[in-house]
Amino acid sequence: MNMNYRVQTIAVYFCCGVGLVLPSCSGKHEARETIRYHTVNDSALALARNGDIVLRCGKDELSKLFSRLNARDQQYSHCGILSRTDSGLYVTHIIGGNDNPGGYIRYEPVQSFIRPEQHTRWALVRYDLDSVAQQRFLYNMHLALKQRTRFDAAFDLATDDRMYCSELVYKLLLRATADSVYLSPTISSSGKKYVAIDNLFDNTHSTTVCAISYK
Repeated sequence: MNMNYRVQTIAVYFCCGVGLVLPSCSGKHEARETIRYHTVNDSALALARNGDIVLRCGKDELSKLFSRLNARDQQYSHCGILSRTDSGLYVTHIIGGNDNPGGYIRYEPVQSFIRPEQHTRWALVRYDLDSVAQQRFLYNMHLALKQRTRFDAAFDLATDDRMYCSELVYKLLLRATADSVYLSPTISSSGKKYVAIDNLFDNTHSTTVCAISYK
């Protein structure tokens, strides 16, 4: 495991007072906890920079299934790219399923992306990109939005017109850095290559800025 990830996660858990298992005995209690988590999220998001990666894990069964594709760390099931704009923080991501039947790339407010009512945890990850690579990364993200890239249900790394969430981040980073081994994909027992969520943060090029657990 990347030590930057381990140390900063523990620091945020203790400093923000989250990451603890809290009792839930009434609707009023749940409402208070939701408000508290939104406050913690605001504090954590103050650390965010343009181009950071947002990781999350949902409470649904599909999220649990995708998290199990991670070979080393199964905390997260989905990801997106954060943009800091004059109107707030937004996340660009690709997702399929009932929430997005058309499968087109999405651009949504970060608070919607990480809402505690539907997720168990989230984190911010930052890469060691120089300013030129960072500009390329964001340019290609906006290009993917303009091209309306769609979700790849076949999880095929060979296609660029259809991609899944972690594949989008992976390919944009490789293009931005012009380094074909900047990140390494996972190889399944059958020999199939795919980009798991833990490939994005358990590596030598990334630092986890903060990690929040709602449990």
